[in-house]
Order: sequence, then C-alpha cells, then structure tokens
Amino acid sequence: MLSELLKIVADNCEVDEVTLESDLREDLEMNSMDIINMTIDIEAKFKIRTKEKDFKNINTVADLKAYIEKLAKIEIV
Repeated sequence: MLSELLKIVADNCEVDEVTLESDLREDLEMNSMDIINMTIDIEAKFKIRTKEKDFKNINTVADLKAYIEKLAKIEIV
C-alpha cells in the first residue's frame, strides 16, 4: 500500500522520486490544483473523505500517510 500511495503522489507532481520525507509543496513543488487532484485519487483508492482544512497541517508524504491511516483506520506499509 505504501508503494501505491507514493505512486499517487508521484503521478500528481513533476518529480520522479517521492519519499516519505518529501515535502509536498517545497520538494515536490505541488500547487493547490496538484493537491486537489492527488486528494481525489487518494479518496478513491483508500475510500475516505478528506477535509480541505486538514491539508494545512500536512506538509510531508509521511504526514499524508498518517492522515490517511487515521481516516481509513488502516496501517500503510
């Protein structure tokens, strides 16, 4: 599942290598539209509903992973 999350993130940015430490805005240069598109993909894949306001506290892919795990009540490994 972790590889699927990393692929979703990579598919929505212009960077080839995405790690848990990657900052969505700084390292991956994602803008708000990229994040919205990524969120749609994540909601479909993990069958969750996100809140736009929560993304103000999500900076890295690791933050995103923890957020998904909390909403979906799963562990992404």
